[in-house]
Amino acid sequence: MKSETFELQARTERAWNNQRQPSDTGTVLGAFAGRALYLEEETNVSVSTARVHVEMSPDRTSGTVI
Repeated sequence: MKSETFELQARTERAWNNQRQPSDTGTVLGAFAGRALYLEEETNVSVSTARVHVEMSPDRTSGTVI
């Protein structure tokens, strides 16, 4: 998703069943990243000002925020 002032990207992964095996019936949000944008007037190019990245650990017991 992108607008003039914000951009968001998301990644999905296969859901797990109760035995922690890949499920055939769903997906979960595995990571997302967002950033604020502003327009550099001299070059007329969108520039990122602030960023955030959140990602689920491979074992799905914790996450990382950057």
